Amino acid sequence: MISPSAAAFLVGLLSQTEPETAYVHFVGVDPALHGQGVGRALYRAFFALARSHGRRYAHCIISPENTASRTFHTRLGFTASAVRPDYDGPGLDRVAFTLDLSAVPAATPWSSDAPVHCRTPANWL
Repeated sequence: MISPSAAAFLVGLLSQTEPETAYVHFVGVDPALHGQGVGRALYRAFFALARSHGRRYAHCIISPENTASRTFHTRLGFTASAVRPDYDGPGLDRVAFTLDLSAVPAATPWSSDAPVHCRTPANWL
């Protein structure tokens, strides 16, 4: 359950069928906190967790119209696929993003560059 006062969250999972893969399923950051490193800190924490479980790749799916999210993920180092027509059903095109976690500098979720309100224990999953 997410607290009604939560300022940001990231829901990610480790693939049960692809042992090198992790997925970012859903992310949200309060618009008042955009540009303050909150989203980046959440992703870094998830990347560290995924790496600690032997994952090499992180994937996410984004609507082609969501240019802010596409730009954010590109800045994090994700590479984008071409638009995949009807990915989520008729008329629901998506762009698949992939990140090679071995190419991303390792950071711990509680590192000093993470805002205090984003620091989490490393064993949260």
